[in-house]
Amino acid sequence: MDKNGKRLVVAVAGSLAHARAQQWARRQGMVAWQGAMVGALAAAAAGALLQRAL
Repeated sequence: MDKNGKRLVVAVAGSLAHARAQQWARRQGMVAWQGAMVGALAAAAAGALLQRAL
């Protein structure tokens, strides 16, 4: 996989992790800014893990 392909995979995984984490936060009863923070942390974690794996 080339460099651009890896970037695309990391970006898509980060976006999906962000969306799912925000949904989870809403189900837990968190307010909007807390959900955004949880989503951002999940996206960063997913990106970091995939960059190491790829």
